[in-house]
Amino acid sequence: MGKINKLSLATLKVVSKQYMSVEDLSESVTSLYSEFEQEIIQILNDVVTQKQEPSAANAGGSNVSEEEKATDISTTINEPPPPPSSSDMLESPLEDSGPEWLRKLFKKIALKCHPDKVMSQNISDTDKHFLLSSYQRARVALDEQNEALLIAIGVSHDEIAEIGVQKSKSILTTAVSELQGNITKKQKGPVWIWGMSEENIDVKANILIHAAAQFYNMSITQSAARQAIEKYFDIVDDKLVRRPARKGGSHPGHRLKRERRKP
Repeated sequence: MGKINKLSLATLKVVSKQYMSVEDLSESVTSLYSEFEQEIIQILNDVVTQKQEPSAANAGGSNVSEEEKATDISTTINEPPPPPSSSDMLESPLEDSGPEWLRKLFKKIALKCHPDKVMSQNISDTDKHFLLSSYQRARVALDEQNEALLIAIGVSHDEIAEIGVQKSKSILTTAVSELQGNITKKQKGPVWIWGMSEENIDVKANILIHAAAQFYNMSITQSAARQAIEKYFDIVDDKLVRRPARKGGSHPGHRLKRERRKP
C-alpha cells in the first residue's frame, strides 16, 4: 500500500507540473490575444469615426462624442482593481472563499509562504520570490475559487489537499484539458491569425473587412482596410512595427467577443 501511495503522489506531482506549465502558456496566449484584439478594435474604431465624421458635418455639425461615434463591439470591460497589498491580504476574510478544504489548503500554503514568515528567513532572493509569488497566486486562486491552481501550488510546496490524491489529480486533469481547449480555440480564431500574420497586410486587411461587416455591419474596401492598418502601425522597411503595449489604466474597454477567461 505504501508503494501505491508513493506512486500516486508521484503521478500527482507530474500532473501538477503539467497543469502549471499549461496555465503559464494559457496566460501568455491570453495576453497576446488581448493585444491583438485591441489592435483590431482600435483600427475599427478609427475607421468608423472617420466614416461618421462626414455624416455629422452634413447633418449640421451636431455635437457627437467620440464614445457615441464608435459603436461598442461588445460588452465593456471594467478596469481591474489594483493588486492587494500585503496588509490587505492579511485582513481578507476567508470564511466565504470556497469550500472548507480549499480554505484549509490555502492556510497550509500561507504557513510556508506568508510574507511575514518569508521575509524573516535567511534564504536567497530567488527562494523568497518563489515563496512570495506562491502566496500571492494562492490568494488569488482562493478568491477566484480556482481549485486546480491552488492544488498545484500546494503540491509544489508538498501540501496535499484533504480531498486526497485521486480527487486532486482529477481536478487537475480536467483543468488541463479545459485550458488546452481554450488555447486551441484562441489560436484557431481570426484574432490570433491577425497577430501571427505579422507584416502580411493582406491577411490583416481581410480580417479587418470581415470584422467590420460582422460587428459594425459596415462594408470597407481592401484598399481602405490596408490604409487603416498602415496608418495604425509604424512602417519600417516595408514591415509593420507594433506599437508599445498600453500602460495600466489606458485600456479602451471594448472587446470583440463577450467571452472572458474563467478560472
